[in-house]
This record gives sequence, structure tokens and C-alpha cells, in this order.
Amino acid sequence: MVREFPFYWFGFAQRTKQCRFSDLEIQYFIEKNGNQIRIKYPNFRQNSRLFLFPTEFGGTINLEETVDPQVEVKGWKTNLPYSTAYVEAATNMFVWEELQNLNFMMDNRPMKQRGSGITHIYNKDYGMVRVSEYSSLTGKGYGWDLLPN
Repeated sequence: MVREFPFYWFGFAQRTKQCRFSDLEIQYFIEKNGNQIRIKYPNFRQNSRLFLFPTEFGGTINLEETVDPQVEVKGWKTNLPYSTAYVEAATNMFVWEELQNLNFMMDNRPMKQRGSGITHIYNKDYGMVRVSEYSSLTGKGYGWDLLPN
């Protein structure tokens, strides 16, 4: 079982309505099955702030290295056109140094019905490198980057 606890930034995010469940302790399980991990919640109404998934589509992360297509990431934007689709791709990006062979997973399907889109960037070596959630309605979002030790 994984437990996420609130901290100062989440309090700020709650006041500014930028982060869901920012004042709650969230609990969930991470289940590994082959080359996938799945996030399972005992309370389906509360979701992780670290692993963001649209509730209606579940929470599965593919651990196999993605090779094609390649996506460019600059800041918080990509070279992909606006889409309400699910996309898996590969990317290299600079966080604190150039990180190579990262998986890129974008799920914007909820944006078809006024929901939020999400992006995860990760690989087996670094783990989760970047996570973001954003709204096309408000033009706002939030996320986090992995920082070096």
C-alpha cells in the first residue's frame, strides 16, 4: 500500500483549486503484472496526486520501452497537435540533465467531455520523471518533475 500525505504546496494548490484532494491522505496499491503496473484505489473517489489517471479509463502504465513515434517536449508543451486521444510515444527531455529513452503517455480522452487531460513521462531507470494534469477549458494545470538527489 502506498500512502500520500498532504504538504504545504498541496495546501496552496487546494486554495487555488489547482490540485485534487490536496488536503487528504490518499491510499492505493501498485500492482505489477508483466510489463505493466496498475494503480488500484480502495476508495474510488480519491485518486493519487502523483499518478494521475482519468477515473473512467483506469490507471495502467506500460513499462516496455516505447520507440516510436518520437515526441518533443519543451517546457510543459509538446510538438503534438491538440487532440482528445490516448497517445504513447518516446521522448528525450531536459529536466536537470538530458534524459534519454523516456516513455511518454498522454491521455486527453476526458477532454472530449470537459474533463482534464494528463501526461506521464517515465522509464524503468528514472521512474516517473514528469506528471501533469491540465484543462483546455480553463487553460490551467499543475504537475511535478522528478528532482535529483
